[in-house]
Amino acid sequence: MKSSTLISLAVGGSLVPALSVKRDYNEMEHLALIDCGIGSDGVSKSRQLMYYSGNPWDGKNNWIRPDMMVEVPWDGSYPWRTTGTSIKMPDADIFTVTIDPAIPDYNVNNTRLAGKASHTYDEHDLDCYASHKSDVYTLDDGTKCSSAYICNHFMTDDPPKEDPAKKDPPKSIRKTKVSFSSMTVNVEQKFNSPNKEFTLVDPYDAFHNIFDDINGPQCNSYPYPIGDSCTIKFDDCNFVDPEGYAENSTANALGSLLTESTGREISKN
Repeated sequence: MKSSTLISLAVGGSLVPALSVKRDYNEMEHLALIDCGIGSDGVSKSRQLMYYSGNPWDGKNNWIRPDMMVEVPWDGSYPWRTTGTSIKMPDADIFTVTIDPAIPDYNVNNTRLAGKASHTYDEHDLDCYASHKSDVYTLDDGTKCSSAYICNHFMTDDPPKEDPAKKDPPKSIRKTKVSFSSMTVNVEQKFNSPNKEFTLVDPYDAFHNIFDDINGPQCNSYPYPIGDSCTIKFDDCNFVDPEGYAENSTANALGSLLTESTGREISKN
């Protein structure tokens, strides 16, 4: 964490005004407000302010050691409050945190911010959201700590997601209706030569013509020859998603259904 420095020089008995150097803006920095040593009565023994130059957790959602951490002195009331709390960090940066404890935890059903955080080394405020998770961090003396609020510069950084092994993610399901109609056609072919053989196109090859017939969100409905006197045509194809765009995956799925399943089954008969 890059610190700000104050420089004062005495020259010829006069004092040169102090110069303040601001820290570079770090859009990835996080501030975690945690409660430690929570007893059975729900009261915490200490409150800690943790500063991270990046995310507070690793790729497995396990919290990591902060860059800086200080215990928030008790002044007679819980520090995460609407009246605000100011805390001086080890590098002399001063964070001021204002929290509304009435705001519930941030989730898909509640995206309200719980408060703001600011500090003297950077003019960019941090947004804070509620995230009460038990035993996210352990102090050096073995005291367990639970998260209360997390602050950052971008709310697209949601709280850690649940372990996929514990909960399956919601699945997006799109249903496609496919209708088939059929009729039996007797094909009779006459030949001038008794030695001439006549064979109809294999059903797999016949249905495979749909891949040539699909044109964006619909079929061209061209007749494709499947013998000397037979053709096949694909009518009333519509591959459009709810937004009006061509659904190529559905078109390909239908083509595979006709060739790999329907066509091969007919070929067995």
